Amino acid sequence: MPPKRRPPRAKKAQTKKPGRESGLEEWSAEAVLEPHEWRAETIGLTHYVCRSLSTGDSFVVRVGDDVEMVSEDGPDNIWLAQVQQIRCRKSDIDESSPMIWLLVRWYYSAADLADNLDNFAHLLPATSHFAPRERTLSDKCDIQGFTQVKGCAYVHDWCEQELDPPEIGRDHYFLRGTLHFDDRRFNCPDVFDDACTLCKKPYSPYPKIESSCDTSARQTMHFCPRPKCRRWFHRACLEDGSLEPPIDYIAPRDIRFLAVDPDIQDPHPVFKPYTFHRPTGGKMSNVDHNSESQPWDKVLSELTHGKAGKQGTVGKGLGEGIVKMAMQPILRKPNSEGTFSIAGNVRDVVLARRFVYQFLEGWHDIFEIIKERVDAFNAQLCAAGASVSLSVSEIMASFDVDCRGSDDSYSESEGTVPPKEKGEVLQDANKVAEDAGLKSLLDILKWDIEDGMNCTRLLASPYPPYWEKKAELFMQGDFLSSSPAVMCPLCAGCI
Repeated sequence: MPPKRRPPRAKKAQTKKPGRESGLEEWSAEAVLEPHEWRAETIGLTHYVCRSLSTGDSFVVRVGDDVEMVSEDGPDNIWLAQVQQIRCRKSDIDESSPMIWLLVRWYYSAADLADNLDNFAHLLPATSHFAPRERTLSDKCDIQGFTQVKGCAYVHDWCEQELDPPEIGRDHYFLRGTLHFDDRRFNCPDVFDDACTLCKKPYSPYPKIESSCDTSARQTMHFCPRPKCRRWFHRACLEDGSLEPPIDYIAPRDIRFLAVDPDIQDPHPVFKPYTFHRPTGGKMSNVDHNSESQPWDKVLSELTHGKAGKQGTVGKGLGEGIVKMAMQPILRKPNSEGTFSIAGNVRDVVLARRFVYQFLEGWHDIFEIIKERVDAFNAQLCAAGASVSLSVSEIMASFDVDCRGSDDSYSESEGTVPPKEKGEVLQDANKVAEDAGLKSLLDILKWDIEDGMNCTRLLASPYPPYWEKKAELFMQGDFLSSSPAVMCPLCAGCI
């Protein structure tokens, strides 16, 4: 097996045969594939089925998959690679057990960087910020025999500026950057571009030197989700120069968090009036934070329970879990276990705020609104003497909308457009409307639906059980209670 994870050299790489400890028979000389044979004598495959060395179970490896290679290293430093190509000899394509080779692209761990990049001294201190199972993807490729594949693996791709990061635990492999070799020159991984803007130090998910003070407080990071910011800042850096000024704001911090919109740079218009200093005169000058009645109470009540007095909306609010989550700071903390992963609560807070804004903008339960409008159109069809009615699927057949969420925070059973059943023949909505003399009304309906979908932030409805569990977390502890009053150094928003 060729030595792994090294800069390219001029001399030819030597092939290492798998030893007895791998549980494999040694390859014969005829089994070794030379580089010049890769294209000339082989044919490409999209996937291949093999048997696990440890369990004996069969598994499928496809082009683009991550795999674990045979090695003697422990879990934190196992050999991982990304499959670029799968090939076999043209003469063996019809054989029952052809010899298969892979072109793999190697992942490097912190230990690999320290062992193989001795000439790049400027990088070595940065490896202290790597998590035990963190990897960086290199452009170093090798040809490996399929018998060197131990099993499938999965390396999460984590961009720290994303608003929907993967849930990463201590046992997960993940990637924050890439290595590029070119005549033994090194380009810094992307992870260092996402470092704290103030101190330029990257996030260390699992620090090697643990201190209760450093890991739980000073090393906690705050995030500003606004489009032109999207940056993480160490709490220690913010406390040294980005604390909120000691002025009397109209509203407390949890209300001002709602003004920080992840989709627009300006404060959200509903909550913007509460982000200013308390005036000396006027209605807002008498706001008392300790009072039982606040100007924003009506908005919070409508968000939670629905708009009282408006037909069809009572009891259809977002619920306590979403509203409370939207009013939290976006944080991540080293060695985080349980409540949130090391990626923090950014995913849940941003999603909760988008649900809040969508509710305020009138597009909560968007698909129920669409159904009501379609039902009203069908009533007009009936009044015009039509013998048929149109379904939501038939009205929306031209929009090609996938309204299902990708995870359990979105509803997969409520508020979705009914899919076309197998064998169902959709009526031509335009022909039905023309026959009834209502083509212009159908065009208006379709325009309203399309306009609503373009205006709404999420083509989804909340999944109540998911957010009810989140509400239970706030009964155990409040993130806001331990968070200092800091603001974004770039936009001065409340973070």
